[in-house]
Amino acid sequence: MDAPWSYPDLATAQKGLGSSGVAANAAEVSGQEALDAAHAAALAPFRQPDGGYRIGATFRVLLAEVSA
Repeated sequence: MDAPWSYPDLATAQKGLGSSGVAANAAEVSGQEALDAAHAAALAPFRQPDGGYRIGATFRVLLAEVSA
């Protein structure tokens, strides 16, 4: 299933990516400014002409039913 992540601007993308527990820990250790700089660098290749960001993502899901 295709499920791209789309953000209208860098600030929104940084807020979204910075909301994970791992990112919160990184901000505590290295500072919010360092986290934002790292995210900005990682997001640069995904910048769209309109200033938004789009990161392609594909998920695979397995649904199973357990019978008694």
